[in-house]
This record gives sequence, C-alpha cells and structure tokens, in this order.
Amino acid sequence: MSLSWQQQAAAYAPGSVAVTAGAGTGKTYMLVERYLYYLQERGVSPLSMVAVTFTDKAARELRSRVRTAVAQQLPDSPDILAELEAAQIGTIHALAAWICRQYPQEAGVAPDFTILDDLEGEIWLADRLQEALAKLPETIYQKVPYSLLSQVLEILIADPISAQRSLAQGTEHCDRLFAEIRQDAVTQLCQNSDWQNSRSILDRYIGKMGDKLEAYRQAATLAIADLEAGRNINQALECLAKLTIRGGSQKNWEKGAIDAVKNAIVTVRNLARQALSAGLITLEWGEADDRLASILDALSEAFDAVQTELNRIKFRSRMLTFADLEVRALQALQTERVRAECRDRYRVFLVDEFQDTNPVQAEFLELLTETSELTIVGDGKQSIYGFRRADVSVFDRFRDRLVSQGGKLVELSLSFRTHQLLIDRINRIFKPLLGTLHQDLESSIEPPHPAPHVRVYTVQAPKEVNKPQRQLAEAQHIARLLQEMLERQTPVREKHSPLSRSIAPGDIAILARTWDALQIYSEALEAAGIPAVVAGGDSLLTTREAKDAIAFLRFLCDPSDDIALVAVLRSPFFAISDRILFQIAQTQISHISHPTLPERAKPLESNQTLQPINSRSKASPLQGENPQITWWQRLQSVNLPELAETIESLKELLKERYREPPSRLLQKIDRATGYTATIANLPNAERREADWRGFRELVRTLEAGTHDVFTVVRRLKRLIQSDVKIPRLPLDAKNAVSLMTVHAAKGLEWSMVVVADLTRSTPNNSPPIYFDPEFGVGLKWEDENGEPCKSSLYILLDNLRKQREEAETLRVLYVALTRARDVAILTANDTKGGNLDRLRPGLETAGIPIQIWEFDPKSQTPNTLLSPVGSGLSELPITALSEYAACPQRFEFHFILGHPGLGEGGAIAKRVGTLTHKALELGIRDVKMLASFDPELTLVRVEQAIEFAENFDRHPDFISFRQGAIAKEKTVILEFGGLTFNGVIDLVGKDWILDYKTDTEIDPQHHRFQLWAYAEAIGVKNAHIAYLRHSQLYTFSPKELTNTRQEAEKLALQIGSGNYDPKPSVEVCKKCPYKEICSSQFRGS
Repeated sequence: MSLSWQQQAAAYAPGSVAVTAGAGTGKTYMLVERYLYYLQERGVSPLSMVAVTFTDKAARELRSRVRTAVAQQLPDSPDILAELEAAQIGTIHALAAWICRQYPQEAGVAPDFTILDDLEGEIWLADRLQEALAKLPETIYQKVPYSLLSQVLEILIADPISAQRSLAQGTEHCDRLFAEIRQDAVTQLCQNSDWQNSRSILDRYIGKMGDKLEAYRQAATLAIADLEAGRNINQALECLAKLTIRGGSQKNWEKGAIDAVKNAIVTVRNLARQALSAGLITLEWGEADDRLASILDALSEAFDAVQTELNRIKFRSRMLTFADLEVRALQALQTERVRAECRDRYRVFLVDEFQDTNPVQAEFLELLTETSELTIVGDGKQSIYGFRRADVSVFDRFRDRLVSQGGKLVELSLSFRTHQLLIDRINRIFKPLLGTLHQDLESSIEPPHPAPHVRVYTVQAPKEVNKPQRQLAEAQHIARLLQEMLERQTPVREKHSPLSRSIAPGDIAILARTWDALQIYSEALEAAGIPAVVAGGDSLLTTREAKDAIAFLRFLCDPSDDIALVAVLRSPFFAISDRILFQIAQTQISHISHPTLPERAKPLESNQTLQPINSRSKASPLQGENPQITWWQRLQSVNLPELAETIESLKELLKERYREPPSRLLQKIDRATGYTATIANLPNAERREADWRGFRELVRTLEAGTHDVFTVVRRLKRLIQSDVKIPRLPLDAKNAVSLMTVHAAKGLEWSMVVVADLTRSTPNNSPPIYFDPEFGVGLKWEDENGEPCKSSLYILLDNLRKQREEAETLRVLYVALTRARDVAILTANDTKGGNLDRLRPGLETAGIPIQIWEFDPKSQTPNTLLSPVGSGLSELPITALSEYAACPQRFEFHFILGHPGLGEGGAIAKRVGTLTHKALELGIRDVKMLASFDPELTLVRVEQAIEFAENFDRHPDFISFRQGAIAKEKTVILEFGGLTFNGVIDLVGKDWILDYKTDTEIDPQHHRFQLWAYAEAIGVKNAHIAYLRHSQLYTFSPKELTNTRQEAEKLALQIGSGNYDPKPSVEVCKKCPYKEICSSQFRGS
C-alpha cells in the first residue's frame, strides 16, 4: 500500500508536525513511515526516539509494524533491529514509569516499585482511604462531616496536582470572577441568534392598545432592553420568565403577526428560564460561599494529610498507581538535570491519539519535548474520554505551539475505511453539529450496494406505552431488519479490499452509550436466531452472578444475615421457590432444635457493617412471627424434606470458611449445587458464565495476602459503596453480532453499525465537588433540613462541565457513525429526546428522513429462542408424553429450550430416584458402595435410596414381580405419530412391565402415557407402577391402556405441529420446575 500525498506530507516533514487524522485515514500506517523516515533519512537511532500510543495493544501493533518494515526495507541493519527491541514504544504511563525508575530520588519513589493497574488501584484506595481518614484530627470533622469529606477526598485524590492547585486558589478572586461570568452570560444570551430574531419580531409588530398580547409584548421589549443595557438584570429575567401568551385578538393585529409575536415571546421566555436555571447570569457571593470559605482550610489540611499518608504507605509498599506515575514523572522533570539528560537521550517524539491527553500529561510532555522534534497525531472530533480527564483543548494548544515555532500542520482527510457515499452523508450530518472541529473527509471507495447508506428509525407508540415496552419494540425491529439483510445476502466490502461478499453476523455491531442498554438487543437477536455477543461491560458487581456469589460470601461471614441467606436460597445455587420460603417464614418455631453455629470469628468494625442490616426490632415478612430467630436457625428447625440437602451443603461450607480461601469456597458451592451447569442452560449463557468466572477472578485478587472470607467481604462492600466499576470479562464475538458501547468500539470497524437507544436520557449525577486550577473549588452539600446547598463556584463549574459533556456527546455520536464501512443505521425508541434531538439538525441538513416503526402490542410477547419441534425434531424420550400432557409450555421449556428448571429440590429428588434405580438394577444395598455413583449427594439421601430399594425387597405386593422378572433396564423404541420415542423399562415379565417411582405423591394418571408406551413397545397388556416411597402397587387395566393410546396419538400430532399453548392449573403449576420463570403460571387465590 502506497502513501497518499497527505500521508507523505506528514511522514516526511523535515521538522515537527501536527497531524489532524480523521477516522479511518491511515494514521498508524503514516506513523510507521514517520518512524522509518527518522531511521533512514535522518539516521536517528531507535534508542533516541520515543513513540507514545494510547494503549498497550496499540504499542504492540506499532512496534510489530515497525519491526516488519525495518526487516523489509533495511535487511542489512541488524543493529537497528536489535535497538528496536529496547526502543521506547509504549503508553505515556510506560514512559512515565521509565523516568521514575531512572530518577527515583527526584521522583520521590522507591526504585523497585510495582505498578497497580486501574482496578488494583481502585481496590487499594478503597481499602486504604478509610485508614487515612481515621487518622485525621477531630478538628477537621468538626468543620466537615465525615460523609462529605470521604466523598470529596476520594475525588480530589484521583487528580492530585489539579486538586492541589485548585485548593490553593482560595476565594479572594471570586467577586471579580463572578462579575465577569455574569457579564459573559448576558452577552451570550443577547447574542443568541434565536434571541435576536425574536427581539426583531417583537420590535416589528405592534398591536392595538388594550390588547392583552400587546401588553405582554411591551413587557418583553422593555425587559430585553434592560438586559442588553445591563440594567436590572435579575428583574428583567424574572419578568421574561413569567410571560404568558394567553389572550390577544386577531382584529388587533395585522395578518400573521399574532402567531409570530406569540412564538417570539415563547422563545425569549424559554431562553430566560434556561439562563435563570443555569445560574450564571445571576451568579454572586452568597451564604453557601461563606460556608465554603469557612471550611476550605480544613479541606486543604485534610487533603494534604490524607495524600501524605497514602504516599507514605505506597512508598513503604513500593507501589504506584497510573495517576502517581504522572505526578512523580512530572516532579522528576521539574529538576533541570533530569530534563537535560532526557533531552540529550531523546531527540524525537511521536505521540498518537493526542486528543485524549489530560492536562497533567500535557505538562509532562511539554517539559520532556521542549527542545525535541515532535510529531503529534490526533483528531479533536474523536476526543471522547472526558471522564478520564482528557482535554480536547490540549491538542489545539500543542498544535498552535508547533506551528508558531515553524512546525508543519497536516490534515489526513482521505478515508481508507468508509465508501464515498457514506462518508459524504456523515460529513453533512456533523458539519452543523461539530462547529470548528468539523473536518470534511473524502473517499475514493465505491459502495458495495445502492443507497440509502444511512437510515434512521424511531418507534412511535401511544403515550401509555412505557420505556421498557418501547425499547423492546425497538430491539425487535432491529432484529427483523438485520434478519432481512442477512436473508437478502446484502453485499458488503471485505476489509482493506475492493471485493464484496454477502453480509454475515460478524460484520455487524450494535453500539449504545451505556452497557446496560445492550442486553435487551442481545435477547431480541437471539430470539430471532441471530448469534449475538455482549462484548463486555463495566459493572461486574451489578450482574446477577456477582450478586449471587456476594450473598453467599456474606452468609458465610455472618449466618445471621437473613437477606443474604434468602438471596442464596432463591438463587440458582439452590433454587428454593418463594412458596417454600413463605412456608418457612410462616412456620411457628417455639424452640431452636439445632444448635446455632458460632457467629463471626472476626467481628467487623463498626463502620463496616454488612448491608443491608437486619433489624431485629421489627418483624418483617421474612422473619415470621419471631424476629429474634434468624433465618439460618429457622431453616434448620423446619422439617421439610426439600431442604435437607441444602442445609447439609451450607453446614459443610460454614465449617470450611475458616480453612479455605473465598475463591475455593465459591468453587465448592458450584460443585455442590451445579451452579455453573444451571447458568449454562439459561439465556445469554456465555455472558453469564464469563461473569461467574470474572467474579471468581476478582475474589482471587481481593483475597491476595489474606485468604480470609471476612476481609474479602469487607473489601467487596467498600468497592460497592465507592461505586467502583469492575469491568466484565470481554467475549470474542467470532461470527456473531457485536454489542458494545461506543467507547469500547473506538479503534474498531464493521461493515454495518447500528447506533441504538438514541432517545435515552443522560442521568445528571453531579458529585459533591468540582475543582479547576483556573477557578478554584466548588462544593455541594445538604443543610440540616436535607436541602441541597451549592456554592457559586460549584454552579459555575457545573455549567462548564455540562457544556463540555454536551460537546463530547456529539463527538461520541461522530465516533459511533465512523465505525461503519458500508452502512450506518440509527434507531430510537421514541420520536424525540436525547441524542436524536441532538442529531436532528444534522439529519435535516443531510436530507435523511426519519422513518417510523409503529408500535405493535402483539410484539411484546417474545419469540422462542429455537424453532418449534415441527421444524425438524423427531426423537423424544417416552417421558416427554407425560410432560406434554401435563402442560405443553412445560414441555417446551424442557425439551425445546433445554431449560434445567428452577424448582426447589427437584434435582435432588431426581438424583435419589436415579440411585434407587441403580440399587435395584445392580442389587446394591451398601450405602458406601451406592454413594460412589453420586459422591456429591449427602449420605442421608443415599440412605433414603437404599430404604426405597429395600421396600421393593420386602413388601408382599412386589413378591410376584421380583420372582417373575425376566429382564431389567430394557431399552425400547416406539414409533408413532411421525415421532420416535425411546425409553428404558425398569422390570419386564412374561406378560407385564413394571416401573419404579419414588415420587412424594401417588399420581398414576400422570405416568399413564409412559406405562402405555412401554407396554405397547414390547406388546404386553399389563402395566404396573411400584411406588417405593409409599410401598404401594398400581396396575393399569388393558382398557385403560387402550384409552391412553388414543390420547397419546393426539399428543404426538400436537407435538409435531409445534403447539405449546400453556395449560396452567393449581396442581400442575405447584410442582412445575419452571413456575418461577413462566408468565402463564396459575395465579389463583
């Protein structure tokens, strides 16, 4: 691949160069050539160059590409290849770490420090911050309450340099600053184009005296005049904000004037209300600022003390976070000797993704590169990491500095990713949205299929339809749209090739702003038979699997934690139903029949009580009649066979909690309950299994150095309280639709991109503190009445934050659309709001219509994940007939969807039944020998199986069958109704068959299809059931078997047609293992 003229201009620039590289314009290829230019044309050694990338992955790719290019173009230079392996090609944190290791004394670090990654750093801080806070003097807490101080310091510590400079600003400058802000706000309001147009209309049209609307017009024009003259600003705004448009008569106005005046009044009224709401135009010193001024010194003292304590612990422990690396490297570079040695060592710097640089990194790079040749590559339109303190203005500032010093400015605008018609649409959409950041891209690539290449769809629904219903409708429409494109074999381009082929699921991505929005789209795709993978996530601790495991660990820590125990019982660990739990809660217990296990061996500190706290002072539905009895005590005292296995398992695990680390305890409960096997059969199984693995890995990290369940639970609690986002394990999409956030998609591309959920509202979660080195510190707190108080600086900084986030939101949308090579689809579940409104001006400019998806109430019933049995399933176990007869939907869950069920103890009862059959088949009556067939089953259950087998040995009703049997465990096959049924007969005689049952209830009619099929398969007329739990025999007469045959034929035809309509009833639903997830379950009183 040859360089474009733009790439050549950047790669071969004789000095410093700032490169604006649009999406897909080949910047990495250009950087490799730039690196080679210095090697070949300028004779610079790799050891004298630094290449900085945004991620380790990008660094590995750049080094690999440079290595390949050197091997091809400089095959006779082994010394260069050798030096290349030691060259500085890595992230900015890798460069900062190198400086800290080279100059540990100047950096103030231990020479042999280790680096904590983001997650490790957050875990470490959550652990150590509490210790540092506990050492602060009481005088600080007399001024700043603990709850506020702990939140504020956690935010300040994340950016210590900016925090220190912000705190040093004080409040003396505020009066002057507020006056400037007020004036700027008035100027911006009066220069607003909508304001000016409305003012012109109000000046142009005048109604007759006495007309109500004319009175409002006059009030509006007087208030506008005051504002523009800088007089009575507050009163003028209040006047405009209260204006109404009621009244006004057409006869008092010239034609068309009345509507124009009303619209103008509404416009200036809305702008005045927005200005008042923002608070900048009325910003002045108030009581909240007096309060901030009185505590600022205490806040600064607390910050310095906590920062010093944390640094002391880090130095002693020889560890640094990524933020520490930036701070310490900057500290080292402020020493003239360090700067001079670095200048001598490194002559050339190449920095990629410069738009994602934060101010501290910028200062660090400025000191490091002040006399070097510098190449910066970035794109302000793709600056989307404000939450990591990235500042898009840094790129602009460095670019202007380079140009002023004689450097070159180059734009890469030729896209090698997106075809010309799609790139043209993207240009038109974002030209009116991005302002000065906008850059028109171009392309010479031909589209693989005809237009349209950008489509927009919104769901239109009645007002009573809620957001979840609309989002489900959106997801289903997306699934149908993708299904149509896959079935039509829509052509797409091969990556980096002019050739085209049919689209596949792996060519498609669905992107959203947040991870939590993606699950419903994944489920809709799976229901449509389209493979899909949610690639990751940032909230492992909020997943169902993590919550299950946390509840289990909390119970081990404190068996009196009722909420945790009930959560464990209801989870897939044991799947105890709410019916059984309610039965336990309502059972009256006069005494505790089982001794209570010891409570916590290691008491938690008072400020580390596990949440939620159980209140013993007031009975709850969970606690039953006696709130003093814990659920663990209650569970051991009720006599329910369904709970025996559960109680035994929990007792064993409680004994193990002192000997085994938490990760091992999780492994043991998984093995004892089959948790992994259960979630493997639930929807989104691959995602669930990854979350289970991810949580166990997190626990292994948390238990390092302690192996103690109590410590791990305390650390988990701190992570949850601090709202630490633990990333979910990524999944490889393979040939499946990828679902991820826009941020996760940065740097990736697909043939087709769906940007979904465009009308989602953005939560306004404002922190208790904002800080800025230029302005100072703003604080928010609650007064004694619970009312929010905001200092004026907080109001100012909050407005600046909102402006930055609004601009970044548009850039996020730009990044989303530019991931597409061939087609981009935008979808929303409402006709207005959110990002759809932000994009609307651009869509209108580009001439892209918004198409409507009408809401269909019938679509709210999701399709099954698999096709009906009539589409191809032809073989079933004989027992399937009984399940279908009981309830076709239960049959569907079991045999079509393969769901394992969530019944309370059904799996244990089945295992006991299996062991009973094994004992009768092999003649085993020894408990230890029989236990070897199911080692995980408790001995109580094994003994029960032996008892059932011995019932068959002893009871007189069974003597003739024991003596007349000619075969055991006989395999049979029966074909009828177009289906093949197979099964195993327990006992066969000359003219009869017998089946063992260990059911708790005697219900021969439920099993009649099974017994008829066995008899039919071997041609006998008599069929019997031995109910071993009850020592009773039931015999089907030949007439009953004949009648059953007629019913069975009808059942087979219905199965073959795919009819799975539910048949809910009290008896059927009571025993159904799917009742907890079935929307059709019987709900009578």
